Amino acid sequence: MLYFKFVPIEKKEEAEREIRALKIIDHPAVPRLCEVKEYPEGVAYGMTYFPGNTLGELIRSGRSFPADKVAEMGVELCDTLGRIHALSPEKVFHLDLHPDNIILSCGHLRIVDFGNSWCGQNAPVRLKRSGTPQFSAPELFTGDPVDERADIYSLGMILLYLLKNVGNEKKDAATVEGIQHAAFDCIRLKPEFRIRQADELARVLRRVR
Repeated sequence: MLYFKFVPIEKKEEAEREIRALKIIDHPAVPRLCEVKEYPEGVAYGMTYFPGNTLGELIRSGRSFPADKVAEMGVELCDTLGRIHALSPEKVFHLDLHPDNIILSCGHLRIVDFGNSWCGQNAPVRLKRSGTPQFSAPELFTGDPVDERADIYSLGMILLYLLKNVGNEKKDAATVEGIQHAAFDCIRLKPEFRIRQADELARVLRRVR
């Protein structure tokens, strides 16, 4: 099943970024681009449809996840991010990861909406993007050099968001604390002090499960 997206002409640059990223990425957790059509009013393109709800929708509805499930979800996201960050010859940075861009579909997490992404060979790169402030790394707004650690920052913020509805059961306390420590190492203001790569964060999260 396909999902068709129409982007008006005034946001054509956003559509072009997403189309380019989806052409580069080949991963089951990311939509596969199937068709692109340009019109005077804008750009329409079809991609894989993922049934389910976003993490944002689930949390806002009161859904909670056990702490070990939050760690497991973090590992799954790290696997996807690690693969797209390491693509060759062009790597991809999402640059707008937040709970409403991640869909829980058929028991797995899918990352969507690459309209803010960057694709290229040489990073870090200086650019400004209008990401979601609550989840976006500071360097996206300041024009400082950007690399994969901007996505790591967002992932740390997402982990903290997913812990919002975790209960206070004693058995979860150590896992929650471990996830929080890992998240705090992702969201340091200066990129050089953050966890650098997704596979490094995955190793930390596996230890706290």
